[in-house]
Amino acid sequence: MNQRKFLLSFLGITLIFGVMSGCSTTSSSPAATPTGEPVIPTSEPVIPTTVPANQYSDEHVEIMLDKTEKVQELSEDLSGGIAEQGNEFIVFYFSVTSIKNVHITNMLGSRDNPMTLVVDSGEVYSMINGNVTGVKIIDVTNITAGYELAEESKLTFVFEVPENTQPVSLTILYAYKQNLEDEDAISDELIIDL
Repeated sequence: MNQRKFLLSFLGITLIFGVMSGCSTTSSSPAATPTGEPVIPTSEPVIPTTVPANQYSDEHVEIMLDKTEKVQELSEDLSGGIAEQGNEFIVFYFSVTSIKNVHITNMLGSRDNPMTLVVDSGEVYSMINGNVTGVKIIDVTNITAGYELAEESKLTFVFEVPENTQPVSLTILYAYKQNLEDEDAISDELIIDL
């Protein structure tokens, strides 16, 4: 009987040891690539970073294209208006997703230096209307002090182009200050391939 117990115990231990060693997750030799090169494990997981196709940035600002629409008539919040015969409006809606260590004080260009849209025919069109919402007032006691964009500010740019025209690239002009106390703003541009 003792011999039987011993034999069963021996077989049980051997079986358990065999199963455990066959299921081991560690290996004495490192994993290898298909070319035979060893894979060196890292202590930190590698997280892939992808930028959505509708997100654009430079060293100062990051914006996301929320939508683009073509319309014959502008809504009242965009000053209304009907496109001339044979034309249509292309309206771009953006959100500011990040501002990087500066104060953006204008993102609509200017009368002398307007934003431009290049279309598939190679023609260049100037922005005819723009709108910025969700800004921070720089000094609420001084109405002429201006504003600065905030993260989640909304931008709307309107261009009038011939019907069936496809946008190719958009040049967004903006001004920023390193410090709000700075006298003059620095001009920059963000060119977006659409």
